[in-house]
Amino acid sequence: MELQVSDRLLAHLQLAINSKLRRGQGFSLSWTIPVEQGSGRMTVWIDASISLRYHYDQTTVPVINRQWVEHFITRANSPQGLELSDELAQ
Repeated sequence: MELQVSDRLLAHLQLAINSKLRRGQGFSLSWTIPVEQGSGRMTVWIDASISLRYHYDQTTVPVINRQWVEHFITRANSPQGLELSDELAQ
């Protein structure tokens, strides 16, 4: 399974996901599937037993919005799990 997102979103997701996995905490990750890809919603379970690969299109690392990373971590701790969202204002 492959989730394609912008490098900026991916950098923030990677920090949040790695933070959870370093603590040994599994969680669900959900996103909306665009109409051109069949529409719907996808949810996967993420834990330390799976192999993840982060592939970036650019070589530069984006400036990190700590509030956005913390938002993702907080959502991952909720019963609903981590859901992709637009960037929060800094």
